[in-house]
Amino acid sequence: MAYYQSLEVRQAMFHAFFVHDTFGWDSRSLQGMKETKLFELLQSIPESSQEETIQGIRMEMIDISVKDDLLALDPDGMTFHECILKNGTFVFTTDRDHRLQTLFKVLRPIRKDIN
Repeated sequence: MAYYQSLEVRQAMFHAFFVHDTFGWDSRSLQGMKETKLFELLQSIPESSQEETIQGIRMEMIDISVKDDLLALDPDGMTFHECILKNGTFVFTTDRDHRLQTLFKVLRPIRKDIN
């Protein structure tokens, strides 16, 4: 039987892990020396931004099908982590020491106005 982790469980695990663990130096800070959690760094990315660098890692844009494929490769959530925030949906990987390795932002579908 395959192990399935619901989105709610993934989000709760993300919150518990990242709110309580500090992730390196704040590369978005002008001082550059303030410790900041990855969760806070992701929240600070403007919703319209498609070009950001967090902790020295360049954010790449992907569509929802690529996001789904990445998460399907890792049903236990051990490699790819999803974070759904008000400013966007992010998928990322970290190393053993919880340093950011890859960062993707999911393109939001374009809404068409029907008149």
